[in-house]
Amino acid sequence: MSRLFRFHRLATLLFTFALAAPLFSQQTTTTTLPVAELRGAWIATVANIDWPSAPGLPPERQQMEFDSILDVLKAMGMNAVFVQIRPAGDAFYPSAAAPWSKFLTGLQGIAPEPLYDPLEYMVKAAHSRRMEFHAWMNPYRATFDLDTANLAPTHPLRSLPDNRKSEWFFRYGSRYYFNPASALVRQYLINIVREVVVRYDVDGIHFDDYFYPTRNPARCCKTSTTSPATRVVLPK
Repeated sequence: MSRLFRFHRLATLLFTFALAAPLFSQQTTTTTLPVAELRGAWIATVANIDWPSAPGLPPERQQMEFDSILDVLKAMGMNAVFVQIRPAGDAFYPSAAAPWSKFLTGLQGIAPEPLYDPLEYMVKAAHSRRMEFHAWMNPYRATFDLDTANLAPTHPLRSLPDNRKSEWFFRYGSRYYFNPASALVRQYLINIVREVVVRYDVDGIHFDDYFYPTRNPARCCKTSTTSPATRVVLPK
């Protein structure tokens, strides 16, 4: 009887262990694997690197191109996009603080025709595919070149009085930059971000491509030896 009892007891223990093993295995798996992954791709708009393929395209073509990019990324397993909506002191959305981007319409300050909101469209297109939409901004690059004559009249480099320009901007190499040392500039950029966050269902705000100027005499012009910041003669 004792031998039979020990046999039944051993069988019961083995059966119990067999039932519990998958549970332990499942618990181990769930604790070691991440709950979710962020698999994203950058979509650059400056100089029409990724989207749109050229400035001044009809809105229907712009939307078709963006949808195609999302479809390809979705098929690759991406679940987020980081889209450059402020490449150079401008905007890929209607803004009270920044002009329309020339990389969208061909001329800064000119709205798409027929009028639509590219950022609103892009956010909805991403979310409809269960992808996150992160707004990528270049905070301090004010221009992409030195052609200030073609800046929109509403661009701060054109609209501000001369005494404000010298505080807000400096030139480095072939571009103008916002001066982050200025409290007015910082507040201006805060307002830019606030406008996007309040109006659009974005999943994140990203500052990238700061392009901080360095003290490289080969690239910088008219530097001041008395000021800690680089100062130049700004356009009127």
